[in-house]
Amino acid sequence: MCVMDSSDLWFWGARSSIGYDGNTDVEQPTDIEERVYDASAGSQYTLIILSDRSPAVAGQIDNLDSGYRGHFAISRDDLQSGVNELQRIPTFVNLDGDTFNAPQMFKVYAGVESSDGSGDLHSIFIDIDGNIYASGYNNRGQLCLGDEGNREFPTQIKMPNNERAISAAVGIEFTLIVSDKNKLYGW
Repeated sequence: MCVMDSSDLWFWGARSSIGYDGNTDVEQPTDIEERVYDASAGSQYTLIILSDRSPAVAGQIDNLDSGYRGHFAISRDDLQSGVNELQRIPTFVNLDGDTFNAPQMFKVYAGVESSDGSGDLHSIFIDIDGNIYASGYNNRGQLCLGDEGNREFPTQIKMPNNERAISAAVGIEFTLIVSDKNKLYGW
């Protein structure tokens, strides 16, 4: 995997998408004052890999009861309706279904919702060893887990032929994964 130094994260636009309260949008680049390795902007939320390679999330959930299906990759008990400040994502699930502490991350991919604003989002995570995980809404099998059940915690995806993930893309109801064998897989 490629190694990159951490750097500052700058943002502008809707303050709530990065976990800040306030009614005014940010029209000039603003430093969030965290050193980061990677970041991905989704619909009203942001996934971040902090400089120590731990995953974190911040953003807006309009209605926790009807608009959250796991895309923040955090237990709903640790979230609220409205703005959620930046917090680390602590728990992942391996291929055996066992939970473990978050691995060091390489890339994160935040999802986008359909134009109806339903909040039906999913997220993808790649760790430094090329293991890939998914959380969130799964109505079409877009989490690549062989079923259509939503996941609140990032759950490991079994890659064909024990390949490793090097990149991914998140669509509204699908996911693409590029393997270390230069193969493209879609779910």
